[in-house]
Amino acid sequence: MIRLGARIAAILCLTLLSAIMLPSLRVEGDMTSAIARAAPLDGSDAARVLDRWQDPTVTLLATWRGEGHDGFIAALSDLVFELSFAPGVAQVISPFTIEQDGRAPLVLAAEGMMEAAPALRAAREATRFGPFLIGEDLKSTLLFVQGDRQALDALPDQFTRCPAEAALCLRPIGPVAAEQVIERQLARDNLLLPLITAAVSTGIVVLWFGSLRIAVLLMLPPGIGVVWYLALIAALGMPLDVFNTLVPTILLTLGLADMLHLRRAADTAEDGRRALRAVLPAITVTTGTTALAFASLALEGSVAMERLAICGGVGMVTLWLAVVIIGPICVPARGPRKGPTGPRRRMIAALHRFQRRMARQGALLRPAALGLAALGMGVALSVPADFTFEENLPAGAVADAVEDGIAAGLSMAPLFAIIPAADAAAEQRALSLLYGAGDGAATEDLSNARLSGGRIALPYPIALGASARDIRAEAAALRARLAPMGDITLLGYPLRVADTITRAIARLQLVLVVGVLAQALILTAMLRSGRAGMASLLPNILPLLAIQVAMALSVGWVNVSAAVAMIVASGIVVDDTAHLLWASRAGRGRLAIGRGLRKTMEPITLTTVTLIAGLSVLGLSGLPGLQTFGALMVVALCIAWIGDLILLPAFLRWRTGR
Repeated sequence: MIRLGARIAAILCLTLLSAIMLPSLRVEGDMTSAIARAAPLDGSDAARVLDRWQDPTVTLLATWRGEGHDGFIAALSDLVFELSFAPGVAQVISPFTIEQDGRAPLVLAAEGMMEAAPALRAAREATRFGPFLIGEDLKSTLLFVQGDRQALDALPDQFTRCPAEAALCLRPIGPVAAEQVIERQLARDNLLLPLITAAVSTGIVVLWFGSLRIAVLLMLPPGIGVVWYLALIAALGMPLDVFNTLVPTILLTLGLADMLHLRRAADTAEDGRRALRAVLPAITVTTGTTALAFASLALEGSVAMERLAICGGVGMVTLWLAVVIIGPICVPARGPRKGPTGPRRRMIAALHRFQRRMARQGALLRPAALGLAALGMGVALSVPADFTFEENLPAGAVADAVEDGIAAGLSMAPLFAIIPAADAAAEQRALSLLYGAGDGAATEDLSNARLSGGRIALPYPIALGASARDIRAEAAALRARLAPMGDITLLGYPLRVADTITRAIARLQLVLVVGVLAQALILTAMLRSGRAGMASLLPNILPLLAIQVAMALSVGWVNVSAAVAMIVASGIVVDDTAHLLWASRAGRGRLAIGRGLRKTMEPITLTTVTLIAGLSVLGLSGLPGLQTFGALMVVALCIAWIGDLILLPAFLRWRTGR
């Protein structure tokens, strides 16, 4: 009793110390953590300007809601003047920057030397920056503010001005504003989602067992494990970002799953320690496979994925310690008992009857499952990797402004084509090839676009709503169009992001294949049965293929959220497989799957329900990426339940009948 009391006191002290660390947790919405920094160019003035375009900028959407255009130009002039003198601002790119035939049309209009509407139209038709900055309706424009990043962080809030009565509506839409709204949403999500997950999971356990006390005791180890995990993350100085925010929810649901298996073992154990020993190998293997799935994300190479890999691995180890140390205290052994009674007993009996009926259809199930797997593989190989820049934006003012900018035909930060040194005639030809003939390019002064060695940097607008595939296709078309000019280099923040993220998705899918094969080898070693390891592959591959099919049917591509969901799912769906196979052991390398089903049918079903309910909570997040992740995990878990209880027995009984 003293030893138990000392253990409880130590657990309470550690948990209290961990809770004290929680206020030091940081939240970060930096979407560039997955993007490598661009190498600086030479020291010329044009190169310094170009370097500023390689990083996120503060981008403001200005929309004129008044009559005519005269007031629009006057209001824009005042705004550009105010922005130019804001602290830390190095440069403001605005319609006043645009020159045509050596003149700036909007400057002439502001000085009363040109009518407003013709000036806006002339600026929009200018070769290099016009379509990039001014909307088709001539009543919307973009302003790009470049300078010191820390100083720029204050600008989006400072220059958000869109009251209903104002003629000029000013809203931030660029990457800096996106990061800020994501950080605010992350702060809310990190506060609420784990609490809602715990409440939902507790409610399901209460409904199943009819006891609030049992539910609280089962939730206690995973809850304490999450507190320990967050304290470790805070001690490591690692922020919570748009990716690792999902870890606490996963830990709570997986921890409850482990506790349900531990409680099932306690039904027939003499004491809590023996109950733990009965399921410890399976819990350890499932923890290891999920930790391995998280750790494999580090192979992608970006800061964001390395951070998620560390957080996921640390979280799984912390959860394992919490379950092993606290679990036997919360699930004391009750000795041999009668089985469940009442509605719970009837539900379990119905599940067993359903499973037995399906098991008789093995001759149909096996080819059907293999056919579905082949179909899923075909879809997986044909679905491309892609993403859009606005897909992670929470609903709100910034997302609405982006939609308005897309509708106005505006562009994001441009690509820059670096043209090799050439004579004046060849440079004018490059302008014609890049922007098209008949645009007045032949008279354009290129002195402010010149880099060292005689090269020139020419901007090319990219549509605001373009996806990564659109940007890469546009870049390929530009390279082909400019091929007569020699060795062309394309630079720009949109292309750098598009290339990096699409390559990252492809690498994550390769990591997934390696991870699934590694898990099959782990199960083979655990059970000393190659047949069991091979049989486990299909039930654990089908949920991942289902994610691919879901993405193909919904948006037509696989994005980062889906790639991460597949890797995390690969670690989670194998959990119940491991528990079922471990409970089916019948001697060296032999399995009695019927006995395993009798032992694990209830906890597997209940853990699946709690996992689905817990991860469904991610749908309440304001971040579309987390919503997508939660929905895909639900799809994977449903398929995994069918795979474990229906398909796995069908393949294990093939040619054995056991």
